[in-house]
Amino acid sequence: MAGFERLNQGLTKYLELHFGYYARGYGKSHLNNERNLYAGIGINLAEIFKNLSLHKTSKIFNYYQTPHSYIEKSSRLPINP
Repeated sequence: MAGFERLNQGLTKYLELHFGYYARGYGKSHLNNERNLYAGIGINLAEIFKNLSLHKTSKIFNYYQTPHSYIEKSSRLPINP
């Protein structure tokens, strides 16, 4: 939320929105194919470390999402044969 001017105030600047797509099980066997959309909300660790004047450490969290630092809701997509 730190990227939005209206939301870059108070504690909301330490939150981030997640949206994405992922697939699992695609390989030789087509029995476990799975496609998913997901949305979530997480903690913006890069912003936290930047505000603590740890700029080099904050850059790591622009590329790495720490496990268990977000809440995710997935939805399985239908698979066409």
